[in-house]
Amino acid sequence: MRGGLTGAAMLVAGMVAAALPARAEVLACPAAVTVIERTDAPQGWEATPGKSERRLVDFQVFRGALGEKRDPVKPAARQRRADGAQVTTWKFASSASRPGPYFVSCIYQGTQVGVLHEVPTGMDRCDLVATPGAKGRATAVCRSPG
Repeated sequence: MRGGLTGAAMLVAGMVAAALPARAEVLACPAAVTVIERTDAPQGWEATPGKSERRLVDFQVFRGALGEKRDPVKPAARQRRADGAQVTTWKFASSASRPGPYFVSCIYQGTQVGVLHEVPTGMDRCDLVATPGAKGRATAVCRSPG
């Protein structure tokens, strides 16, 4: 009897979990990165290295494998929210049959250094939200439906 109740409880728990909507996956650019700076000092001078934190300011989506020619993907929409923030949206097929792979490039203030990440096939949109008048106040997020 006890084993029957445990099995029934597991069956009900499984049915409830299957009925719940799938949780959306999220891929977000880091809000800031640490950049280590170096310079080649002219003869007779000594270079001093530096380190600084750089905030996210922009975001790009491109298609093509790393190390190959990048094919930029144009945004599907741009809109201004009531709070003045600019929202740029990229949309693409979330299925495994989509052409790709897609990558995102997170771009940081005052540097050409950035970070790249492949967009998993289950994700179908990416949004960049840039806050006006606040350099380095941006968020970039890709999501799966769900």
